[in-house]
Amino acid sequence: MLIWVATVTVLHLLAHGLAVLPQEPAASHMVASNESPLPFPPMPLDFKDKARKLMSKCLPMGHPPLTLMDNMSSPLPQKLTGSSPFSLFLPLLSSLPPPLKSESHMNPFNATGDQPSRSMNWSVSHVSSFYWLDGKNITERLMNCSCLLQAVEILKNTSDAHRCLLRAFVAPLAWEALVNGSGFNAQERNLLLWASKVLLQEVPLPSSALPAELDHQQLSEMMGVFNEVFESISMDQKVKIVNWVKQQINQNCRVLLPSGSRPPVSPVAGTTEPCLPGMWLSAEVMDILRRFLTLLPPSEFKSVPKEQLCPFVQSDQFRVSFRKLGDDGSTLGKTLLSRVKQDCFSKEQEFLQNLDKLGPLTCFYGDATPLNVSLTERLLPQLADCNNSDADKLRVELVKKLVSGKGNLSPQSVMWLGPAVSALPTSWLANLSLSTIQSNLPSLGMAKWGPAQAWVLANTLLQGAQSVSSGDLLSLGSVVRGVRSSLLCKVEAQGLLGSQGLGRLSRELSTLQKVALLDGLHRNISMPELVSSLPDGLLSQLSLEMLAKAGLQSAEQVRDRSWTRAQAAFIMSKILSGKLTLKELGKLGPAVQGVTCEMIDRTNQSDVMEMIQMLALNAQWLSRTQALCANAKLFYNKDGNFSNFSSIDVNSIPAVMLLELNPRIIASLPKHHCSHFLEKMAVLNMSSLPMKSPSCQALADKALSCLGRNLSTLSPEDISHLGSLVCALDVRRLSGLSPEAINASLLALAKCPTLRRDNAEAIFTLLKTTYGDPSEWTASTVMSLGPLLLLNESILTSLPSEAWVKDALINIKDSMPQTLSSGSPEVFPTLTDLSALHRKLFILTTGSIPARTKRDVPAFSSISIPTVLEIEDLGERNVYWSPAQLAGIPPQTFRDGVSTLGMVRNYSAMQLQALRNKTMEVWGQPGGLSEEQVQQLGCVTQSFLHTELQELNISSLDTLEMLSSCIWEQRQRTAVWLGFMNRTGCTPAKLGTMEIVGLGQFLCGLSVKEIGQLRPEACREALGALGRTHCPVDVAMQLKVQVLKAIGAPANWSAAQVNSAGNILATLNASELQSLNPSVLPFIQPSTIPLIPPAMLAMLSPSQLKALGPDNAEMVTEAQKQPLTSEQRASLGDTGAVSSMGFVGTPAVSLPQRGGTPGLNSTTSVIVLQLLLLFVLKYSSGNN
Repeated sequence: MLIWVATVTVLHLLAHGLAVLPQEPAASHMVASNESPLPFPPMPLDFKDKARKLMSKCLPMGHPPLTLMDNMSSPLPQKLTGSSPFSLFLPLLSSLPPPLKSESHMNPFNATGDQPSRSMNWSVSHVSSFYWLDGKNITERLMNCSCLLQAVEILKNTSDAHRCLLRAFVAPLAWEALVNGSGFNAQERNLLLWASKVLLQEVPLPSSALPAELDHQQLSEMMGVFNEVFESISMDQKVKIVNWVKQQINQNCRVLLPSGSRPPVSPVAGTTEPCLPGMWLSAEVMDILRRFLTLLPPSEFKSVPKEQLCPFVQSDQFRVSFRKLGDDGSTLGKTLLSRVKQDCFSKEQEFLQNLDKLGPLTCFYGDATPLNVSLTERLLPQLADCNNSDADKLRVELVKKLVSGKGNLSPQSVMWLGPAVSALPTSWLANLSLSTIQSNLPSLGMAKWGPAQAWVLANTLLQGAQSVSSGDLLSLGSVVRGVRSSLLCKVEAQGLLGSQGLGRLSRELSTLQKVALLDGLHRNISMPELVSSLPDGLLSQLSLEMLAKAGLQSAEQVRDRSWTRAQAAFIMSKILSGKLTLKELGKLGPAVQGVTCEMIDRTNQSDVMEMIQMLALNAQWLSRTQALCANAKLFYNKDGNFSNFSSIDVNSIPAVMLLELNPRIIASLPKHHCSHFLEKMAVLNMSSLPMKSPSCQALADKALSCLGRNLSTLSPEDISHLGSLVCALDVRRLSGLSPEAINASLLALAKCPTLRRDNAEAIFTLLKTTYGDPSEWTASTVMSLGPLLLLNESILTSLPSEAWVKDALINIKDSMPQTLSSGSPEVFPTLTDLSALHRKLFILTTGSIPARTKRDVPAFSSISIPTVLEIEDLGERNVYWSPAQLAGIPPQTFRDGVSTLGMVRNYSAMQLQALRNKTMEVWGQPGGLSEEQVQQLGCVTQSFLHTELQELNISSLDTLEMLSSCIWEQRQRTAVWLGFMNRTGCTPAKLGTMEIVGLGQFLCGLSVKEIGQLRPEACREALGALGRTHCPVDVAMQLKVQVLKAIGAPANWSAAQVNSAGNILATLNASELQSLNPSVLPFIQPSTIPLIPPAMLAMLSPSQLKALGPDNAEMVTEAQKQPLTSEQRASLGDTGAVSSMGFVGTPAVSLPQRGGTPGLNSTTSVIVLQLLLLFVLKYSSGNN
């Protein structure tokens, strides 16, 4: 790195001189004409930061520089000073991280399209090669340009393969010209817009960076570009652009509004009065806004003249603009539809007759009542492209209307349903004929099916077949979820393995089905052939035993495949040990999960920066422990601070690594590094870091210091610069900010994946003072605040009971993470308790007020009875029905909705009793139920007595797997197991991998004696499944005994085995826990940590507790901390500090060194540097 910095510096000083762009003020408006070509605009203050950011984007896109042609003899261009901004190109290029090394000297572009990895530094030849593209001195021509338009035209006529870096450099200048220039003709504007597009896609623009005044044509052209990059820019950007357009329209409304609506011309020639209130949005303006129309509040459309609105709604432009309006645009869609119905049609019947011609607005029509069979058949095909929940419900209602009108579910009506066909009750699907299913199989195979639904369809299709061909299996699509595992284990590999359809098929399968299919595929082919051809969806089910036989030998065989953490640990220690280069490290993908702290610690110090950059290319797979260890290595011999880091070094540190820095190191960052630091913070995802962690607070403090601000003086612009760090601020200190800054802060907080718990009350107070009473909030306010609404139940209670509120809350819920990434108590509180949200949605769906507790039972005469549509709409929120309401469900409604009712896992005892009685009323005694009915009942079977459970007709492992997700008492689990064993003859000694996986938690129903009969080889193959069980203590202890027989003593367990063993580790005694190698402790699954008895955890030494790493240390409960000594507590709390982990006694497995050779020592570095400087001096003097 030192060689490279010195080389580039000498190159600039001696060959070209220091490049300093003159800063003389230019005219406020630049006029382009033939007589006076457009000069380069004044350099924006943030030009370097923007250009550097855009240029860095070219590297992972596969745009490294060309090497210098062998036959080139022309010297480097000399004109690097003066008015040309290109004099800054080489310094900016030099400040980028190392370029991407190509496989071939002459072909730097990866033919596979994969992201190249960084494995070399910029050299003199690399820098100089930018002067030559395709053998033409194009860069020299750019250096000699005094006209921006000429430079852009040269770039536009250059091949795509070589212009990325140069176009990225020019983009901020082109945009500056557009913002502050004037007098361009259409061709010139188009050139500048072309050059600016990459900037608009990547760099957030403040509202002040948009042109102050444009005429109609200019605005239309610029909005054309904004519409092209609509998908790439952030929501904040889109809102700024919409507000800016509205301002421009107000300035030019005399030109844009229809003649009858134009305000009078101002006495001053060439100016106009502001537009009349509510009159800015016309058909012409809507045509300019296009896709940005979907961001306008619904109220804006209420005042559009109907003469303007009606023709626009029927235009092709409207269809394009609103084609992706989903649930988040539900309120807008319904508002527009209401206006169209009222103003564009004279009668209700005329509106209904034309409903199928309204394009995207059809998706938001929700009342099937007035539609006859003829209108229904016309409307259904128009709903095919809708992707909102209202359209899904309407499709189902329309199909039901057709069935009631025609008496059957025709093949055509099934086709019209599209993806919404999965909303049909299982009882309806059971009545579909074989021919109907076969003729619609391509459509049915695209829907998302529940297990019971897929089971019904698959059984109809397969007609009791004892085997299924690979071709038939591939044709099933998502219906494959219903194929019995006993059939899948007989499928042969020929025609299936290696096919494109197998990848999609594998994503639909359950865990048991995947294990069964793997067993079938392996029947007639070798393990290496199987593993090399498996799609990612099946890869995770490979046991460590199977992986050991896979014949994997190189990084190329494992890169970018979806390995589990246990598999990754096995790969890194057993397969890639000593074989991996730094370049290959950057391409590993999920396999990087297996990198240990020992491997990181053994990296040569000279290769550490490159190693960290390679790890960061796999950032989504890195654990906090890995980042912690990488930082410890980076700051080794650096005095624990940034004082010994150059600007290039600081800029080269990946942003993700900053999250795990010691607060003292963060505080040591010099002020001249602030611009790079803030740039990294603006794009950093901090979801993995607890908001009250010392590192998080230190990063926030440093950002405020860099901005020269404290919390009481932040501006909206400062908030945007802070990025995710806003989530770590003390909100209680924001109350003194300006209203604009408070609003910006709240909108930023709404995007936080995690929040400090002590901020909840302060945020609630700010919400009320900023936006007023929640009962008066608009749809746009509710949507913009997102999860902040869930901080206080009174907000949800106060929101009006209107349809738009339900749409908004569903969108907010769907946008939230489905699972927690951490068990930290600092995790956003609403992610752990959504009961208030679900309660509000239940009220909005049913109009019923649920009881505060499940024991409250309203009088039967005063309750509403659940309907099929309500049951299907509620899903898991069916838990809020009272026992009396559940008892009142009509028999046919129960048959149609039971599969959905069976999804709920946490019914109360009284609710379960009501459902048990209803089941027996509709279907009879539990012992007489078919297996298909048992599957439909799902978790409703929890209501049965243990004697009734033993009588259930369960003979399939697939049914056990479906029921395993429910919440069972131990006596119930034993009853289910006994019933299954007696019915199938499957004894404990016969249990193999498939059976153990299928049994799931019912494995805990085996007695201690029966557990002792499990075969060691079966336990070894099914180690991961055993590790997922959570059995009573006596059963769990016997499971541990069987596992020890299978894989040996814990002292010899590898990281892969520790991770696979899962909850088994919670049963280890003190000596067994103490015998675990410290290097494997970070691989304990975080969910296992709280299960370890406090007395056993206290047996771990301070060094072992420290070795757990921050991910596991966060999971230690207060009860587990009680018996710890002060030294142990300190070690546990020190897992997040940047220091050497100090592991000993582990195999000498290390990460690769660059080129496979040791790093240079300091003496060698000095000698090489001296020789290089002499070479550069000689080269420079020879060309003067």
